[in-house]
Amino acid sequence: MDTGIIFFVLAIISIVVLGPIIIGVTYSLLKKKHSGASKQELHALQSDIAQIKMDIADIKEQFADFIIKTH
Repeated sequence: MDTGIIFFVLAIISIVVLGPIIIGVTYSLLKKKHSGASKQELHALQSDIAQIKMDIADIKEQFADFIIKTH
């Protein structure tokens, strides 16, 4: 094969593989600069996290009770 063809194929593969990655990283960085979470959103997230932690604690307790009852 000719060296020019190999270079061309590698260039096309590089563009196809690296193009979306570069676009995604650039979009992510630009999005972070322009998006700020409001205090209400942060409070809602904190509330959701607290609820999830309570649910996990409840599941742990139920799992412990199940183990105790089966042994």
